[in-house]
Amino acid sequence: MSLRLYLEKIRNKQAINYDQFLKYLPSEYIFSANEIFITQLVSINPKKWVVNCNEDVFNKLWKLSEKSKNRVHATELGNSHKHPISTQMLLVQHNGLSDVRPTVVYVSEHETIQTFKGKSRLLIIENEQNFINYDIFCNAITKLTGIALLNKDNVDIAYGSGNKVTAKLLISWYMQYDEILCAFDYDLGGLQMFKTLKKRLGDKAIFIQPDNYSSISSFFVKKPESAEKFQKARKLAELLGFNSLSQEFFNTRHFMEQEMLLKDFNV
Repeated sequence: MSLRLYLEKIRNKQAINYDQFLKYLPSEYIFSANEIFITQLVSINPKKWVVNCNEDVFNKLWKLSEKSKNRVHATELGNSHKHPISTQMLLVQHNGLSDVRPTVVYVSEHETIQTFKGKSRLLIIENEQNFINYDIFCNAITKLTGIALLNKDNVDIAYGSGNKVTAKLLISWYMQYDEILCAFDYDLGGLQMFKTLKKRLGDKAIFIQPDNYSSISSFFVKKPESAEKFQKARKLAELLGFNSLSQEFFNTRHFMEQEMLLKDFNV
């Protein structure tokens, strides 16, 4: 279901699951829902309600539920993030560079501009500090995982910039690589990012993690924002087959940010 489908039912005087409908409303409407909507219970099992509201409110919601055509149109509808941007740019370190500055890969719906020949393997580093210190970080990953020679001679290194790297537009660019190594935070956000890439890239996507978390257990110091997010992270780790990570969450009651790997540690 979607907000648009619920509104279509409301317009046609069809009964709906009112509680589910509320979940699709913009927040400014949820808090005043009891004043905006008039409901009539017409079925108890399952609970179904006929919902009415004034024409002005309905028209505003109808416009907000409209599918965006582009980024500008999405902005006009009140949320630019409802529509993906038409161009993506990634910072990439590779062995063809003459100095420390990364190169920019340009990807749009119509063209890709890449000034280097890609390796067989791509490492995506989620955090900026780690990307800046990619040499130290890569050595740490090699030490942690045993993945040999993780440097610019056999891997391209991209800055993930948060969940930007999960954009659909980049999937075709990723396909040039045999492996996509994902160095994401050990938390709900990192796991969600990997789940998205795994769904789109299949076995090409590999989540960087140790066989045994005991060597970095002390690095799990990031307090979860809520108990709900903590439990979601544990369940998602198990869904992805990362039972050791889920157990580490349980043991420490904390998450881990990848910047911790810039510290010295013993395996």
